[in-house]
Amino acid sequence: MVLNFNVNDLFSFEDSTVKWPLTKEWVDLYISWNLAYVGRFQRINTYHTLLIPSVVCSESSEKSEDFILARSISLGLNLLVRFATNKEATYTWSAQTNDVPVKLMQFQGQTNIDSTSLSASDISDRRWEEIFGSLLPERTQTEWKLTNTAPLSYFDDAGFNCYVSFTVSFTMILTGLGMEIHIGPEIVNYLKQDRNGLWFWILAQFLFAFFSTVAILSLSPFGLPFLVLGLWKFGFPETIAYLRDALDASDKKHYKRIIADAFNSLGLVLHHSSSVYVVVNLSLGFFTLTRDLSSVLLILVIQHWFVPMKYFNATMFTVIELLLEIWWQWEFFSNFEHFVRDRDIYYDAFAPAAAACMLFSHWLFLAAAALELLESRRESQEQYFVGLDAYLVRKANKKLRRISSTTK
Repeated sequence: MVLNFNVNDLFSFEDSTVKWPLTKEWVDLYISWNLAYVGRFQRINTYHTLLIPSVVCSESSEKSEDFILARSISLGLNLLVRFATNKEATYTWSAQTNDVPVKLMQFQGQTNIDSTSLSASDISDRRWEEIFGSLLPERTQTEWKLTNTAPLSYFDDAGFNCYVSFTVSFTMILTGLGMEIHIGPEIVNYLKQDRNGLWFWILAQFLFAFFSTVAILSLSPFGLPFLVLGLWKFGFPETIAYLRDALDASDKKHYKRIIADAFNSLGLVLHHSSSVYVVVNLSLGFFTLTRDLSSVLLILVIQHWFVPMKYFNATMFTVIELLLEIWWQWEFFSNFEHFVRDRDIYYDAFAPAAAACMLFSHWLFLAAAALELLESRRESQEQYFVGLDAYLVRKANKKLRRISSTTK
């Protein structure tokens, strides 16, 4: 329990090697305690994994960060050899103590506690109970009958982390959609009245890349407001407007437009939801920002570098975005196996599903763009936000032509 209290739970990876910064005192106490513990198994070959040079020599201050890796490898190899050579011994080890000097083991354990320099004097009785309960929850006694009977009490750590991440993610999604519903109409009315409103919309799209980068790399809950503002573009009613435009198109029986708007709206919901889930887990420390995950996320940021270009050179914008989309999907399929294989190490069980949702949202955007090419946009559509974007594009082109004619 003293070892548990004093362990440093911050570890890192360097060149695919686990680096766990432990003190020499902690490693010494662990080896000494474990020597006393394995004596219960009455087998001399349980000692050598603790006394081999690769383990014992890692107790120095300079090499103590390599102790966990050396100990894990030596123990794993010992188990493999034991199970391979003695199948009857598999899962049948017992703590028989008939022929083992129990008093000697107890004396060694007490000596370990008395001799260690690791302090445990400031641990309260309640804290001791919490440590003991985390190590042996089935042996923890409770006085109240209702203790540990609530639904969440039955979750393991991984399940509880999923509960927390889903709760926070859903809160972020509701906040973003709420901004579109309550703030969005006011923004649209303002943009229609202000001749310079185009630049506010362009700025909101351009800042998506900056805000998303801050949210991803901050690895902190303080980055979540940037995520919401970036994804939902300060409340511009992007998702809601596609739905309203689809309803308007249904009255006029523009079926291609209905499907395109439905694809765009669903794509935005899936895109933003999967983005929120990943970034929330990163901010809470449940996900690790691995090279595989960074490769996929940062290309999405790069795609938004060029969004303002569509208001001035739509052809160039389309070409660049298509090339970036090909690159992104290539990286996605190149790394997807890692998301599945390493989900229990760096992510969680829902990480592959979140990645698949992101991919599917991009397919919906591409399908919607193809349908929009086949469907000529009506003037009436340009009164809503989706149309407003097309309206702003046209407005920007008119302004450029006016500037050009003035300079001539």
